[in-house]
Amino acid sequence: MTISYDYNEAGGGDFVTLEEGRYVLKLIKAATGESKAGNPKAVVDFEVVVGKSNIGETVRQDWPTTGAASFRWRDFMKAIGVKMPKSGKGKLDIRKYYGEEIGCIATIEEGDERDFTNLKSLMPGDQMRALLDEVEDEDDEEEEEEEEYEEEEEDEEEEDDEEEEEDDDDDEEEVTKADLKAMDLDELKELADEWEVSTRKPKGKNLTKTVMLKRLNKFIDELEEDDDEDDDEDAEPF
Repeated sequence: MTISYDYNEAGGGDFVTLEEGRYVLKLIKAATGESKAGNPKAVVDFEVVVGKSNIGETVRQDWPTTGAASFRWRDFMKAIGVKMPKSGKGKLDIRKYYGEEIGCIATIEEGDERDFTNLKSLMPGDQMRALLDEVEDEDDEEEEEEEEYEEEEEDEEEEDDEEEEEDDDDDEEEVTKADLKAMDLDELKELADEWEVSTRKPKGKNLTKTVMLKRLNKFIDELEEDDDEDDDEDAEPF
């Protein structure tokens, strides 16, 4: 069985739908055509040079070249550097402009069968490159500011932690033997846990306040002896 076919007017092909955003595109091909209504149009192919997606791939645009909808073709000619005639009419040898770059903003439009890319805000390619460089510089500055802010926050947290540790140390040093006498047994046991002093019952006896006072007073005496020894070591000989 032989099947006849003709897919020249089929949609799709090797053309991509771009993500929305700013792009620099290079003109690689253009041809004349007709819309479904029979009006003249230009079928223009671009290579994606700079942008968010599809670098090196081809995006196609169909632009009316006459009538009210021809403003996109007019903007395209301005972007590639065509000297615009005062009459608004003329002929263009588009092949002379192959390789020229344009800048644009890509948007996604809904079609009858599928979504398609619509190029807006056409401008010279170098103008869009400069704009993208400015945006990139601003993003870099914002990243640096965020990093500096995070570092400052980390430093502040470390300082707060150090201050809390110093406060805890001060609190421990402020407990005196007189303070111990004013505490009940439960309070003494809680303090002993913090100081890592034994709260075990004496063999064959109950754990009383007197026992805990002796243990904690002994702990304080040992701390004071250690401090005295440190002071003696630090002192310079005569």
